[in-house]
Amino acid sequence: MRSTWGTYALGMNRIHHTLTIVAATGALIVIGCDESDTSSTNQGIKLADEPQSLVGRSAGTARDLAGQIANRDAQTGAIADALSGDGGTVETGPYVFTVPEGWQSVPPANNMRAAELHVQDAVAAFSMAGGSVDANIARWAGQFSAPQGGAPEPRIEETQVNGVAVTLVEITGTYFDGSMTGQAIEKPDHTMLAAILPGPRMSVFIKFTGPTSTINNVREQWMELVNSAQPR
Repeated sequence: MRSTWGTYALGMNRIHHTLTIVAATGALIVIGCDESDTSSTNQGIKLADEPQSLVGRSAGTARDLAGQIANRDAQTGAIADALSGDGGTVETGPYVFTVPEGWQSVPPANNMRAAELHVQDAVAAFSMAGGSVDANIARWAGQFSAPQGGAPEPRIEETQVNGVAVTLVEITGTYFDGSMTGQAIEKPDHTMLAAILPGPRMSVFIKFTGPTSTINNVREQWMELVNSAQPR
């Protein structure tokens, strides 16, 4: 009996050791890829967007952690601007944006945001994150409900801003607003406008969300914000 139990324990230790190596390898897929290695980077993104294995889940966790670290680094400048009353620009990742007149820069509400702007009862949240464009748009659409049920169909437009390829997204419906751990608050007749700008490792996302009437009132200012994007 003692010999059998010792063999079993040794086997379990080896399995645990193997899983630890696999998890660490998955985490390094996102963090450790060289920027010039496009195939490796694309494979890491695919695994993280479709986490159907231990390696995929580890890649997704590493990607999200890297995004939170980048967002917290960017928050330092955003908080300093808010405290000084200087709302002239917002720097997120490799881009600088000009804040529209009347929009207020405030300290980001959480670590998932690099910067945050308020205008009336709408919020523009800046963030840096990984993942494919399609996967992020599908996730945003899942936060809305269409009048006929199900997720609404996003309106997607590709454009160029100062030589940068930008994806514009618009989603309208009942918005389920809530944190990842809290209960979502149902907000009927809301609209999300979003802009996705590519980065060397992570994309820059701007999500502008609020009552549809407010969004429509300041839509031109939203486009001013997007069109002000300048690579640094």
